[in-house]
Amino acid sequence: MRVLKELHRILALLRSEIRYGKATLPECCRQIGVHMVEPYRSCLADIFTEMQENTGERFESVFVKHFESCLKEEALTKEDKELFFGFLTIGSYTDGKMQQGTMEQVEEKLRDRIKDSETENVEKSRMAVALGAMSGLFLVIVLI
Repeated sequence: MRVLKELHRILALLRSEIRYGKATLPECCRQIGVHMVEPYRSCLADIFTEMQENTGERFESVFVKHFESCLKEEALTKEDKELFFGFLTIGSYTDGKMQQGTMEQVEEKLRDRIKDSETENVEKSRMAVALGAMSGLFLVIVLI
């Protein structure tokens, strides 16, 4: 859930940079990277650097490549990653308003996913407490 919140924050900052800074996506990565914690800071800086090298690779593939590497040790489902990368489906060639709209949609879906995870964690915690109490009662009955 912590990772989902960080990914949501990255999207919100990217959208904000596009809206108010009128920056391109690679420039946005550089600008918001300084506000992020590791490993996201390095990941965003690497995306900007690779795009500046102008290797001919599209922003979408560079972004996915670096974030896949950054997120490989995190406990994210394939669906969570696909959800985060969803804003890239429109392409970096579209205008800022279209990028912002798509990012807003992905942010909303991420917020819903975070909310669902929080609810699920609360339910699992309650079940763990209940199972602990029942196993304690079972031991008392067995030992008597």
